[in-house]
Amino acid sequence: MAHARAGAPRLSTAESGAAAPARGALAALARVEVVVLLALVVATVLVWPFGEYAIDDDWGYVRSLEHLHRNGVFKILDWFNVSLLAQLFWALLFTETLGFSFTATKLSVVVLSYVECVALVAILRHLGVSRRLIWLAALTLLFNPLHFFHGFVFDSDVPAIAFGMVALLFYLQGLDENDRYRHATGLALGSLFAGLAFLVRQPAILLPAALLLFVLLYDRRRLRSPWFLAHAFGPVALIATVFTYWYEYVHGATKNFSWSQAQTVDFILHPSASLLLRIAFVLAMYVGFFVLPLILATLPPWRAARRKAARRRLPLDAGTLVPLAVAVALATMIAYLAVAHGETFPYLRNKLTPYGFLRPNEVVLGERDVLWPAGTWWIATILCAFSFVAFVHQLLAARSAGRTSPRSAADPIRLVGILLVLQLLYCFPTWTFFFDRHLLAFFPALLVLVAVAADRVARRAPAAPTRTGTAAFAAVIVTFAFYSIAATHDVHAFSRLAFRAGEDLMRAGVDPHQIDAGYAFDGWYVYEGQAGRRIQARANDGWWVRSLFPSIRSDYVVSLSPALDRRRLALAITGPDRSALIAPDLTGYVVYKTYPYQSFWPFETKTLYVLRDAGRP
Repeated sequence: MAHARAGAPRLSTAESGAAAPARGALAALARVEVVVLLALVVATVLVWPFGEYAIDDDWGYVRSLEHLHRNGVFKILDWFNVSLLAQLFWALLFTETLGFSFTATKLSVVVLSYVECVALVAILRHLGVSRRLIWLAALTLLFNPLHFFHGFVFDSDVPAIAFGMVALLFYLQGLDENDRYRHATGLALGSLFAGLAFLVRQPAILLPAALLLFVLLYDRRRLRSPWFLAHAFGPVALIATVFTYWYEYVHGATKNFSWSQAQTVDFILHPSASLLLRIAFVLAMYVGFFVLPLILATLPPWRAARRKAARRRLPLDAGTLVPLAVAVALATMIAYLAVAHGETFPYLRNKLTPYGFLRPNEVVLGERDVLWPAGTWWIATILCAFSFVAFVHQLLAARSAGRTSPRSAADPIRLVGILLVLQLLYCFPTWTFFFDRHLLAFFPALLVLVAVAADRVARRAPAAPTRTGTAAFAAVIVTFAFYSIAATHDVHAFSRLAFRAGEDLMRAGVDPHQIDAGYAFDGWYVYEGQAGRRIQARANDGWWVRSLFPSIRSDYVVSLSPALDRRRLALAITGPDRSALIAPDLTGYVVYKTYPYQSFWPFETKTLYVLRDAGRP
């Protein structure tokens, strides 16, 4: 029997009883859901997404919400091609409670971002993943820069993913239930939330499609059960059918939706081998980017890997040859793009760019600081490629580990794998109108698959986490968190001020059709009021004025810089970003007014400029 340490105080029975709830409270506070919530609250305070302003595309979604909130009318603007309705109803809960405001809409997405993280944690727990891997996966999801940014914008990506993750959770729970009532309830709720995800973005229909393929391949006996079919597919089928009829024959398909459909059909009918290869490469790099922290944290000990390699003089198994072939293919493509086009990661620059978030002249005119020099992006390229190769190796190792353990052919992780494959395949025919943010759709399923694979490999050959892997994970997560918080704050800071500057001009009597205060401001104040107005846009205006708001005559321009130095931009911009060198042109404008704002990265006071066209009265 162990003896108590000399001098240590003994706890009475009452004291022990009092200490137990305290320990229980501490354990509850240490749960991953609580820590993620606290981290999200702190991040929200740092980003400060409060104020009456729009960012990027969310001006159109908020306008649709305003039509619903004030007039009870469903209206999706022609510029957008998403279904949107479930997102509007969700945000309506916030605007009815807090009052209609841009702040309320952003908070509605912040909450869904948390729901998504909690659903991921619940899925991993249901699949029996270790506590450590659940922590790693949750932090990887929360602080990925591309995902983080969209958690503070009233866009459709995070809401669709959140509803889809809840649907996947209920589907998995329903499939594993033996109790008839719980089995049916889980499937029905999964189908319902899949329908809600479809009512935000139509590609969410891939989730019930994945379930159908899963039962066709691995559990065909379920197809003979009307009970199963009704609960698993009934709600989502009803929702999709009713919405499609309403969208096509009552509301009317938007111009952008019709255009995107035509582009998809054209891609399918006229595929390009070189483009297919390019798409596969880009998807591989973004898969590597999404799972990078988790992959680094689960790398096997280097010494053990070296000993294992030494025992194999001719490592000709698939676990070695396939990752090697993938590595050679990625290296070849990276070298070609770097030499021929000067491109390094990211390869789909829309939100994630060398300037933090957004490219120069993408949503507000003016120059942006290059935050990551060229050498840094080379490091990112190499890390993403390495991460994808390690991901392939991990999947093969998990498959090998699965052969040695008795497991049902209807292993639920297969459903996640099928969903991921369908989501990746969907990217190919829709590539014409794809941006980097659209790739977030497969991020959560990818994390689930990687976490489960890492867990199964670890259970086959148990080993303590390596210090190198833990340090690498911490370094990447801290970097991602800094990038996410600082760059997201800065976009909100200058977007908030751009709205203020434009509204100050309006209060001074300037017509909004004479103001270009950025894509979001112009969309909010001008898009629906252009009927009957003549075209006044010029060739050197921002892309949004030329393409979407041609009724604007840019007498006043809100800009992040007083002029555009094209030589400076030419040195900093490579690849597809070079379009920023063509337009706009601020020649002939003079400074009319300035507004200071605080930037986090770099940490300094910056200036937003209101410019006036000196050549016009």
